[in-house]
Amino acid sequence: MKCLGLDISTSCTGWSVTNTDESGNVIEVTLGKIILDEFDDLIGKANEVVKHLSVINSLHKIDKIYIEENMQAFRPGASSAQTLVKLAKFNGIVTYLSHHVTGLTPVAVNVNHARKILGINLKREKVCGISTKDQIYSWVSAHPLLVSYDWPHRVISSGPRKGQRVLESYVYDMSDAFVIAMSGPIIHT
Repeated sequence: MKCLGLDISTSCTGWSVTNTDESGNVIEVTLGKIILDEFDDLIGKANEVVKHLSVINSLHKIDKIYIEENMQAFRPGASSAQTLVKLAKFNGIVTYLSHHVTGLTPVAVNVNHARKILGINLKREKVCGISTKDQIYSWVSAHPLLVSYDWPHRVISSGPRKGQRVLESYVYDMSDAFVIAMSGPIIHT
């Protein structure tokens, strides 16, 4: 069974396809991203998503789709109301487009429940000094099927960190998509 996990954002949507054998073991993982920064409106972003979803579906013949549920409440230091509304709109658009392209009904997955069910124990950044994104990435990159994965990097070209090699920002979206793809079948069996 091939499951598509989506971490939807208006700047970059991460995706992960997991291939599971008859025993329920994940035997193969494919990761990717849909860069959406260059599009100013949701229609342009949606058109780009459709192109990518069509390719993903034709290459992998998706059986199930799991989408990270959008935030349901405000949190201190999180996005503004305007950003949350825009993200919720785009989440709905991508959910519909996923169905339109594949004929499958996407299932929403609560990210906190997904992390818990996979045994990802996050610590507060103030306590451990590591951001949630980096903690998730560390867990994902340590997965047996991804330990030798060539995660995209870039070299910082200016500023105090000039010359440092760092992960591309979309790596975190890909990692979140993997968490959704791995947890979806466990949560929704």
